[in-house]
Amino acid sequence: MLRSRIRFFNLNTYKMRRLFLSIAMVAVAFAAFAQTTGDVLWSMRIWPKLDKIGEIEKKLPLFLKTHYPKLSFRVYETITGPNTGSYVVVSGPYAFKDFDVPMVSPKGEALQRTDDLALLSMYEKTEVQFSRILFDLSIPKPNREIKFIQVTEREYEAGKWDEYLDFLKKLRAAREKGSKLDVSYMEPAMGASNTFTAIRFFNKWEELDNAENLAEMYDNVNGKAAWSEKMKTINVINKSTKREIRVLRKDLGTTAVPAK
Repeated sequence: MLRSRIRFFNLNTYKMRRLFLSIAMVAVAFAAFAQTTGDVLWSMRIWPKLDKIGEIEKKLPLFLKTHYPKLSFRVYETITGPNTGSYVVVSGPYAFKDFDVPMVSPKGEALQRTDDLALLSMYEKTEVQFSRILFDLSIPKPNREIKFIQVTEREYEAGKWDEYLDFLKKLRAAREKGSKLDVSYMEPAMGASNTFTAIRFFNKWEELDNAENLAEMYDNVNGKAAWSEKMKTINVINKSTKREIRVLRKDLGTTAVPAK
């Protein structure tokens, strides 16, 4: 399976900062119906200047509503881990073909450029990423209600994805029979990488304390001691794990205006 991730950009000059936002926002400017027809999520992490947080929280949702009214954006605030304090803006899912369609702000290019630069001046840096949803591994709940998410990124040994994938498929089968968790899996959609991400969705903080008995669930489906045997392999090929919690900021997100 081809594994890929987009390169991250650290924008330090006026030219690169302007180019970044233009590419990032144009990349998600598609017809509204595309948001339910694909498997690719666009996201941008924003590290704010500490003295500009209040202004960003006022201007970011206004910018999205004003210049991209046909799109919906979810905004999360990171509250744990090394990226604490950053915001993650997410839109999609889309089909890859949708990324070829440019969009012009209904307010005109001049105002869009002015608002672009005003926001960019408030950021320390940004990163953009395209992620593909792995539907065959995910167990989403219907009518999902989200208060916060737990994001776990795992890096594995190069060339070992097939082994990890086999384990994750068996884990999904076990979860279907014994878990109530709402979980989705994703992989980078552009650029070279040996990583995947698991996202657990929560509506109540106390749900975070409800640990899964993965060993028991896995053994019930795959046989006695199957979990412990598989962990011997996974622990070898797993190189690193990064985890953070992001709170959904409904006050910063936007909802697409229905087409007339």
